[in-house]
This record gives sequence, C-alpha cells and structure tokens, in this order.
Amino acid sequence: MGGGTGGNVALNVNTAAIQIRVTGTCPAGSAITGVNSDGTVACQTAGGAGNGVTAVTASAPLFSSGGSTPNISLPGVIIDNLNFSSIGNFNTAIGSGALGGDTGEQNTAIGYGVLANNTTGGFNTASGFLALQPNNTGNYNTALGYLADVSTDGLTNATAIGANAFVNASNKIRLGDGNVTLVEGQVAYTFTSDVTKKENFRPVDGEEVLKKIGEFNPTSWNYIGHDPKEFRHYGPMAQEFFAAFGHDEIGTIGTSTTINSGDMAGILMIAVQALEKRTAEQREALETLKAENAMLKARLDALEK
Repeated sequence: MGGGTGGNVALNVNTAAIQIRVTGTCPAGSAITGVNSDGTVACQTAGGAGNGVTAVTASAPLFSSGGSTPNISLPGVIIDNLNFSSIGNFNTAIGSGALGGDTGEQNTAIGYGVLANNTTGGFNTASGFLALQPNNTGNYNTALGYLADVSTDGLTNATAIGANAFVNASNKIRLGDGNVTLVEGQVAYTFTSDVTKKENFRPVDGEEVLKKIGEFNPTSWNYIGHDPKEFRHYGPMAQEFFAAFGHDEIGTIGTSTTINSGDMAGILMIAVQALEKRTAEQREALETLKAENAMLKARLDALEK
C-alpha cells in the first residue's frame, strides 16, 4: 500500500476455513450433536442409546404456587413438590412433602416429610427423614436427625438432636434416644451460676439434708436395654431424691423421673458443710475435754503430794 491515502486492497479468503452462520434447528425431542460447514445441524433424538443426552422438560414459572406436580422433570432425578408456597414468608423447603401446608414464617425444612403438618408455626428448623413432622403451631423448635421429633404440637424452643431423639417439653433439649450410652467431650459441662442471675434465696438445714441422705437406698444398676456388663452405674433413684428434695417453701425442684446434676452437687455440698460443722464442733468439744482432763490431772497430782 506504499503509504498512500488511497488504493485497492486484495484479500485472499480460504472459504474452506470459514464457518457459515448456523441456521439449522432440531425438532422438539431432539438435540444438536454437530454443526455442518454450511450452517445446518445434525440432530439426534434426546435420550437415544449411546448419545449421552437426556431429555429435560420444564414448565414456567420455575417457582410454583405450591402444586404437587413437579415443574421440572429429569429422568432418574426427582424434584418433587419443593413447596415454595410461602417463599414470601422467608421459608425454605427441600424434599417431598416438606412444609406441606405451611403458612408460617421463617421455617427451614430439609428432607422427606419434614415439618409436613406445619401450618402457622414459625421460626422452626428441621432436617432429617420426617423430622418435626407433628409440629403444627409450635415456634422456635429444632429437630436434627432421622425421626427427630417433638412429643406434641404447640411446644416452644424445644430441641431434639440425633436419630429418634424425642423432646417432650418446651425450653428443653434432648440429645439422642435411649440407645445412647455416653455423652462425651474434652471438658466438663458448664452452666451459669452467677449470683446476679438468681433470686428467691432460702437457707437449707444441713443436718436435715444429712438425715434425708441417710435414708436413701443407693444401689448399682443399669438402664433397661443397656448391656449390664459394660454400662453399670451407682446412685439413688429419682423418685427418692425428688421425695426428699423436690420442694422448698417456694416451689418444685426437679421431677420424679430425673435428677439434675447441679442440684445433686448442691445437696452434696450442703451435706459436706454439715459434716464439716459437726467435725469442728467435735474438735472444739474434744479440746475442751482435753483441757478439763489436764486440769483434773493437775489437781489429782497436787492431792497425791
């Protein structure tokens, strides 16, 4: 081109290397397997043997109004009634029948039949086959694990963790089922004991505590269903502990079927203090007797002289 401002340019084009614009299409139920140089396409029936293509059907919208018919169908894959009917209430449901009739808010359900009967209950979290299924109106409940559940509807802040874990009261946590033989960790369980968090203090008669403990009938035993060769325990029965210490001037302490480890430790500490008081009194009495004996001995020695 010689640096001029005008002239003709000759271009040599290898037409064999140019891909003509693709204009071909495949009919419904087929898939494109190749593009020809003239812009046409090669088609093959979707799902045909050896072609590796699987038919996919979909219907709009992808978020349904809660119907039971899947709006996306994949052979070999089930996307069944994900139930985004309450998506506006910040609910999340994954699994067939999960949050089936929900009108509550901020629930999370993952797994088959999870929270299936929930209606107005809110702020619940459940994961695992049929977890938290009976809940209908309860709030702030948590169930994690196969068949982890509540005993009845209407509970609040009840938590069940582990396969077949079953919680039967509000504001209660249950770990595992009756097959659990050990709850283990690197540190001891810690609970709040701050004096500023407590009220309605009442003194406890240590001597009375010692008397009640003396009436206990502690034995060794194992839970029904546990191997007695491996899982034996020591201690009193909840019934006798509750009968002795289950009430004070204000209200109820514990239940007749459970023993609170904190209350048990408290009773034992009161008993230790009562024994220490006895020991101190006996030591004082012994010192007095020693002094009196020394005085009497001195008088006797004086008389003998």
